[in-house]
Amino acid sequence: MFTLSVLMPNYNHAKYIGEALESILSQSHKPIEILIGDDASTDNSVEIIQQFIKRDPIIRLIRNEKNMGAVSNLNKILHLAHGDYVYCAAADDIVSPGCFEKAMEALKRHPDVGIIFGKFIMVNPDGTKKIAEISRWDKETFLPPDAFYRDYLRLESSMTGCGPIVCKRKYLNEVGGFKPELGAFCNNFADWAVGLKYGACYVPVIFMQWRVLPNSCSTKNRENLPMALKIGERAASLMRSPEFRDTFPQLHVNRWATGWRKGSIKLHLYSRYVKKREAIMAALSERCIQIPFLQRLINLVLKIWFRIIRECYELYLNKTLPKAS
Repeated sequence: MFTLSVLMPNYNHAKYIGEALESILSQSHKPIEILIGDDASTDNSVEIIQQFIKRDPIIRLIRNEKNMGAVSNLNKILHLAHGDYVYCAAADDIVSPGCFEKAMEALKRHPDVGIIFGKFIMVNPDGTKKIAEISRWDKETFLPPDAFYRDYLRLESSMTGCGPIVCKRKYLNEVGGFKPELGAFCNNFADWAVGLKYGACYVPVIFMQWRVLPNSCSTKNRENLPMALKIGERAASLMRSPEFRDTFPQLHVNRWATGWRKGSIKLHLYSRYVKKREAIMAALSERCIQIPFLQRLINLVLKIWFRIIRECYELYLNKTLPKAS
């Protein structure tokens, strides 16, 4: 019987961590431990966590005296884990009912696989939801290492990750855990490295709900374009390094690096477009100007303007940044 550890880094998520813990403790397949790394929170997160510890002793709180940063904090609790497999749970996300049971059932059928992944729901700041899934697979799909690349990684966007993952702890440590220099991309990099070495299994059920928050690492990457581009360069460099060049197909690395650069520009400008549109619409509302035609016209002008900016930015980067090779 395989065992599962849950890793939960936390920093000032008092508003959400209670719901996150409830979703884990109510799983039909309970983990052997929930390791929470509190990264010197300044809100009442710790008090909430301590109340849950009184309810269930499988929760263990590890407190950092000083803020280490999200990735270093995650690596710290990874090294303290005992389960055969680990699940990284954000303190602001919700694990769906039956997630762990479905994942562990798949592991019985594929005991040597590196990662198990599935669908997830993305919850935007405005409350709208979108299901992220691989629509071409409507049943459990086993992917040996070559198929993980050929049938999954090669076909997906550079900006797309596997989503919620149950990963073999031994294999995750073998690829070096999570790389702090990759920021929010560290999970994807580690998941891909394990999948390319040991294979994966996709389970077409919803594993969790992912909240997209304004101050999250992924949002900061999207809004800070230079940082996002730097992370892409670091990831591509790692993929080409002696440590990983036999794991990542080099043709894929070239394609991924180009896709990441273009995708980062697109996401950054789209984020700016949405903020500008919301500001203009709010200003119109304050002046009681509720004319649908005018609102549609403003939307159209903004779309065209940001498209021009994006194309100019891409031309500039193509001339100033080294080409993927």
